[in-house]
Amino acid sequence: FLFSIETMQSNLLSYYSDLRLQQRDHEVRDGSRVVRTTTANGESIRLLDIMQFGFLTSSRSTTPSSSRITTDFGVYLAARHFNDRDDVMVHGLSERLAGCDLYVTLEMVDSKVSRLDASRELVLAHSREHSLQTPIPGGIVGAYSSKTTNSLAILSGAYVTPHVGGISTAPYLDDKGIYPTYARTTANAKSKAKGIVKLLLHWEVNRVFCVYDRSEFAISLFQKIQGEAAEAGIELLQTNYERRDEESADQAVQKIQDSGLRYVVGIMSTSTSSLLLERAYDRKIAGVSDYQWILPNMGSFSRPSRTFNQDESKFAKALDGAATIDIKTSFDQSFIDVMNSLGDDTILQNDYIDSHSSDKPIFDGYNWTQFSPSSSFLPYTSYDAFMALAISACEADRNFFSPQEHWETLLKTNFKGASGAIAFEPDTAARAFDTTVLMVNNIIIDADSIDEDSLEDIRTFSRLSMTIDFASDPSLRAIEPYVFAQNSTGLPNQLPPLGLVDENKISEEVKLFGWIICGLLL
Repeated sequence: FLFSIETMQSNLLSYYSDLRLQQRDHEVRDGSRVVRTTTANGESIRLLDIMQFGFLTSSRSTTPSSSRITTDFGVYLAARHFNDRDDVMVHGLSERLAGCDLYVTLEMVDSKVSRLDASRELVLAHSREHSLQTPIPGGIVGAYSSKTTNSLAILSGAYVTPHVGGISTAPYLDDKGIYPTYARTTANAKSKAKGIVKLLLHWEVNRVFCVYDRSEFAISLFQKIQGEAAEAGIELLQTNYERRDEESADQAVQKIQDSGLRYVVGIMSTSTSSLLLERAYDRKIAGVSDYQWILPNMGSFSRPSRTFNQDESKFAKALDGAATIDIKTSFDQSFIDVMNSLGDDTILQNDYIDSHSSDKPIFDGYNWTQFSPSSSFLPYTSYDAFMALAISACEADRNFFSPQEHWETLLKTNFKGASGAIAFEPDTAARAFDTTVLMVNNIIIDADSIDEDSLEDIRTFSRLSMTIDFASDPSLRAIEPYVFAQNSTGLPNQLPPLGLVDENKISEEVKLFGWIICGLLL
């Protein structure tokens, strides 16, 4: 049903299912990635090829998971909806595209979370002789990790190919001097930093500790938070640590404890967060009612429920009461229904697999009966990333528009997509600040699953506690009462009780030094 390179070679015009392409009849022009061709019934149409870099396998896992397929499928579904002018997710799409004769071909590539592999695929695609059978990509979607996106976005800038990310959140990708044709539909660092500060002010917190790992992403986000906190009059102490380094994590936890501050912002990746949080739990500064953690980059824990085995018990307990901040998505039921049907619909499965061209062996032996769509927002933002490229291509001024003209049109494109209103900041091409709605999710541990003597798995669930809409006044709106760690409903103190720590107390060492000086003077 999709336009793909392979189905085009079989003379099938995807999702325009009653038409057939005449491959010998097509037109290309220098400086444009558009191909004009004629269908069997004489209809003249334009085609634009879009490459999507997904994340189905990696060096550690050669079998795709349900969550990875779900995210990948979001782009596939967007291509189908665009070619069929189906406005089930983008309201008014059919009317908006009524006069547009442009359709998309889709190449889905498994990036393998490898910068080298992904870059090689992109270079090869731009080395083709531009034609109907071997089009040069006119747009790029992806990739999953910010590191892979970093390499692809530099290349797409060199090729002047419009590139929209639906997942990567690294703040450094806003630099248009390095990534001149990269945009994104995810919440940018500015939005997250403002959201964190807005939450702290809501809790009447004016002193906070920030701990972050030494990744480029975490450093960049910390700098944004530092600036927003200073502007809001919030005192911020900080430390950082080396990921996967036990001694470094121990030192960071010690600094948090020594500070006496009870509100902690932890900027760390989901995959490496367990080391620091387990150490924090051991020191009784995480997962307890008198400490509150905010974890802005832990979106995978915002799913409705999650189960941890006994080896992960400390990690699960450390998450109790924590807040995560992510882009708010409505989780449209029609979208969910299509996702659910993928596990049973063999025609849909085969068409989805066919769109992967050379990567089809990835699905050999995959058991579709075990497919269970994830509840992540990533398929929605990925869907919108594709739609932004496709809609802006339709609205470019010239039929054979150049990649630069496509990029300039993209920056002015706006629509209401699967993840909400989509528009782009003119200077960074990040998702426009005033179109971003954030959700504050409250992670709560299932009290029945934390019996120390139990061998059962530990369960956590997450619920939407607040929304932050920067275009509204007031911007923060409470949805459900917040539940802090250990089922507490009261806000933790910002500092320990004075009986435990007296910051005005003169230490014994200082007293001794004073007595010595007095003795010498006498």
